[in-house]
Amino acid sequence: MQWAVDENVDVISMSLGAPGFSPEMIEPVQNAHEAGTVVVASAGNDGQGTSGSPGNVYESIAVGASNSNQDIAGFSSGEVVDTANDWGSSAPADWPDQYTVPTIAAPGVDTLSSVPGGGYSDAYSGTSMAAPHVSGVVALAESALDRNLSPEEIEQALEVTAVKPDDASVPAGERDDRYGSGIVDANAFITFLDSVEDEPFLRVTTSAPATVETDESLTVNYTVENLGGVAGTESEINLVVNGTVTDTDTNVTIGTNETATGSLTFDGVDGYEEGDSIEWTVEMVDTNTTSSGSTGVGLLPGTDIVIQSIDYPAAVVPDGELSVDYTLENLGAQGGTESFVDLLVDGTDSTYDDTDSDVTVPSGGTTNGTLTFGGVSEFFGLGDTIAFTVELWDSGDVVSGNTTVETPDEPVLGLASVDAPTTLTAGEDLALNYTIENTGSVAGTESSVELLVNGTPEDADTNVTVPAQGTTSGTLVLESVDASVLSTSVSVETGGEQTEPADSVQIDRPLREASGETEVIVSLPASNGASSPTALQAHASATQEPLVAFAADRPGVMVERTLWLANAALVTVDTSRVSLSELAAVEGVRALHENTRFETTTGTTAGLPLAQPAAGATDGSYTYGLEQINAPTAWETHNTTGENASVAVLDTGVAADHPDLDLAGWQEFDGDGNPVDSEPSDGDGHGTHVSGTVSGPMNPAGDVPAYGVAPNVSLYGVKVLADDGSGSFTQIIAGMQWAVDENVDVISMSLGAPGFSPEMIEPVQNAHAAGTVVVASAGNDGQGTSGSPGNVYESIAVGASNSNQGIAGFSSGEVVDTANDWNSPPAYWPDQYTVPTVAAPGVNTLSSVPGGGYSDAYSGTSMAAPHVSGVVALAESALDRELSPAEIEQALEATAVKPGDAPAPPGERDDRYGSGIVDANAFIAFLDGVEGSIPWTVSLADTGDSTSGEVYLEESDGVAGFQIAAVETNTPLVEGETLELNVTVESIGGANGTQNITAQGETLGTATTTVELAAGETAERTLTIDLDTGPDIVGNHTLTVESEDHGVQESIEVRMPAIPGTGTPPTDPDGDDYYEDVNGDGGFSIFDIQTFFSNFGDTVITEHSWAFDFSGDDEISIFDVQVLFKELQDF
Repeated sequence: MQWAVDENVDVISMSLGAPGFSPEMIEPVQNAHEAGTVVVASAGNDGQGTSGSPGNVYESIAVGASNSNQDIAGFSSGEVVDTANDWGSSAPADWPDQYTVPTIAAPGVDTLSSVPGGGYSDAYSGTSMAAPHVSGVVALAESALDRNLSPEEIEQALEVTAVKPDDASVPAGERDDRYGSGIVDANAFITFLDSVEDEPFLRVTTSAPATVETDESLTVNYTVENLGGVAGTESEINLVVNGTVTDTDTNVTIGTNETATGSLTFDGVDGYEEGDSIEWTVEMVDTNTTSSGSTGVGLLPGTDIVIQSIDYPAAVVPDGELSVDYTLENLGAQGGTESFVDLLVDGTDSTYDDTDSDVTVPSGGTTNGTLTFGGVSEFFGLGDTIAFTVELWDSGDVVSGNTTVETPDEPVLGLASVDAPTTLTAGEDLALNYTIENTGSVAGTESSVELLVNGTPEDADTNVTVPAQGTTSGTLVLESVDASVLSTSVSVETGGEQTEPADSVQIDRPLREASGETEVIVSLPASNGASSPTALQAHASATQEPLVAFAADRPGVMVERTLWLANAALVTVDTSRVSLSELAAVEGVRALHENTRFETTTGTTAGLPLAQPAAGATDGSYTYGLEQINAPTAWETHNTTGENASVAVLDTGVAADHPDLDLAGWQEFDGDGNPVDSEPSDGDGHGTHVSGTVSGPMNPAGDVPAYGVAPNVSLYGVKVLADDGSGSFTQIIAGMQWAVDENVDVISMSLGAPGFSPEMIEPVQNAHAAGTVVVASAGNDGQGTSGSPGNVYESIAVGASNSNQGIAGFSSGEVVDTANDWNSPPAYWPDQYTVPTVAAPGVNTLSSVPGGGYSDAYSGTSMAAPHVSGVVALAESALDRELSPAEIEQALEATAVKPGDAPAPPGERDDRYGSGIVDANAFIAFLDGVEGSIPWTVSLADTGDSTSGEVYLEESDGVAGFQIAAVETNTPLVEGETLELNVTVESIGGANGTQNITAQGETLGTATTTVELAAGETAERTLTIDLDTGPDIVGNHTLTVESEDHGVQESIEVRMPAIPGTGTPPTDPDGDDYYEDVNGDGGFSIFDIQTFFSNFGDTVITEHSWAFDFSGDDEISIFDVQVLFKELQDF
């Protein structure tokens, strides 16, 4: 720009931009404008309600795109700019409060122009094509007229002479957010500028109050602007009300490029009634130019709801929330409803942070409400200023405020960090070092810092004091870890549901602007702990009933598809009959969002068959991809090629004609997520290429090297993307839930939507909880970006490496700021995490394509993800135990490799490699060398803050490692009998050994046996203990059964003998140490009194007198019978 200004060009034409508002563009545009250079820029291609910089800078001429029918293209950006809200403090003080983008429109759809190589193309569309039309028109005027034209004069003349079709929302010359002032007319534009050079050209604008009282006068202010080349005088400027001139200014002179202002008064307001409307016009007699308006008397006609006031605290504490009280006032004569009252907090990247919907305000009255922002601690620190606005969706009224974050006069404690080992050997201690942080201004004490291992409390520090603005560290220990604490679940506890504002239903902003029949995804309550498909389906069915009933009763609402992996439904709503607010009010509705589109994540998709051996091949046997991830070594070392494992590829389909690909299952879904009865097909080629990378054979049919990671895996093809490579949210989720229901090991998704799609969190979480590994591509938009579902925390996100172990420039990666990037993320997610998880080959990868051929022309994280899916399948096949998704992810990261110049070392994530490039052989060897994972949690009792993780228990090579696998006993038994224990002992170590197995219990006695086992062997032994008799032996006892490495505890119940004639020993039904159930039938009745009366002298009772001394006199007599009878009467 500065080079162009320095070259003294007339016009700078910029067919470029950044979405939204870029304050840094204001100064260069203004300075070019001041230098006399006209700045023409495209408005943007994101549709109505949007704009881009520099086009939306006030001094720019922003251009929208029209088509051959003079209509405005749907992609053409346009919006009413709220200067203070959209630009913030960067907005110059002389800019108006509001202005509309674009300035003007010009042809921009299928425009014919030159292209490189000496050719031509009409395949280009965009506001990029519209802007140069206007730049050319300005150049024509600069050429035709023999005088200097200022940027202001040019912009005004373009707008004055623009044209619009009859169905435009406002007339030509007046801006709207589609046409601006209209489509540029070069001839009229130049003619106008030529005609005004030697004469005045006057136009008038007006302003007046919205309402006046009956005892007031109406004052209308006017501004007359002279766009002509000479001064002009207007003989009369009249205010006309109901056809009558009520006030006049005469002989108003305006110099060239100057303005004159004045005011005109109407004193007849007292002739109107409250609620009436005064229609008025300001007319200039000489030029026959007018400007009209309307002013209400008392109350405005109809409904006019505005924000009367907001009230909020001057400061909030870091862990508190910001509550903003608002008062809405209705200035209109009719009661009305404001669709949405939104709270928007700067810096959160949320569409809005809280909202009230359908707020009714009576005529001339007010309504109060409160909006709450709960993200203070997530987004702001001490001393920060929280700037926010309260905005009315219908009227656009906005009121701003700000508050500060101050240190509370109390302790604020939280877990700052927990350091834990990745692996342990059996017998070692698990030690976790924690740090508690206090952000408060006074010292505080945490009553208990607890360590839970596999859900069981194992250690705790109590009364931990943390100084103000300081930290305190400590260590929690579980001694001598063994296999008894291994996770028995295939998934890791996820920490609960997503958080949602309790009284707020989130509605996507684009949906608010929808009209007519609209597709809406209705999000319903997430399952709380359900993990199996059956449980998820039952939860969805129950919670979707109110929505289904609502749709059945309301014409204009149709439930097209219900889902259970995400508790959601696709609903078509005719918004002319049923508002989205009504839909949002249905019981259980959490959010309404768009049916988001997802696309393949491929850089190059030429899909051409190979004319020669693949460039990706190394020694001719395997592709560089297989060798880079060490797959051939894994096949040989671990004797696996994917047998008995399964991968579902969710993509554009699979070509049935390819000889290398065999499907174990196939399902296609349409755009609504409904199953389609079809044969395997792939009209794009992407899915076939991805599927080949997962499962291509060791000996391909064509003359190409081996290219499939898991040649004998069970491959499931799931067509969720159309042949153009795109699919809807409902398609994706329908495919995911089908795969989970089929119990596949891995869902592989080489697809995504740029940025963060909160609607993908729940289905990924539920698949993860069901034990299904979710592998997804990270995205192809480069460093500093990522896409969903890959960036969901539970996904294994994959970046793309090349043949040199470098990361492709297109490969996405970023540090995710959880609270800032996601809308209401799960509470247990970390504050930050890095995408990708790992990397794999994704540049010029060789694989299968439709038609039975092959191609290495594909690049993208789409090609990287199936390499990882195949590696996971190899491990699922090789290992004879359940592998949880969390265990797999940790093992992939622990064994990944990086070159020496990587931004971070292997196993530590960076935004290029993640933890590194996967190594199939090391990954399987790592999992083969451990017994499983041990889940742990460190939690603070007072605050509820917690951190969780897993540690692997390694096999103890060279150590026997005897584990007590099972104990069976003959409890309950009678005193004096023999206690028998059948003990199963398993050697979980890597060596042969001999150990003593001991059973011991206080008062019960001790028994010992010796067991010799080879590595991996299991044996059973029987131990016996002859029990004593007497009062000390009767009751419940704890028996410990242990080897030298491991022990378990069993509960043993010893009873007294039965009373003669009963056959069953007495019991203590209420736990008070007195045996009221004398006859042993489990209850307390008159039969117990009769048995006791008949036998209170029997030796069983006298030898166990402590159990039957109901009178408390240390003797057994008739008085004990009487006391027991009285107790029965009270009972």
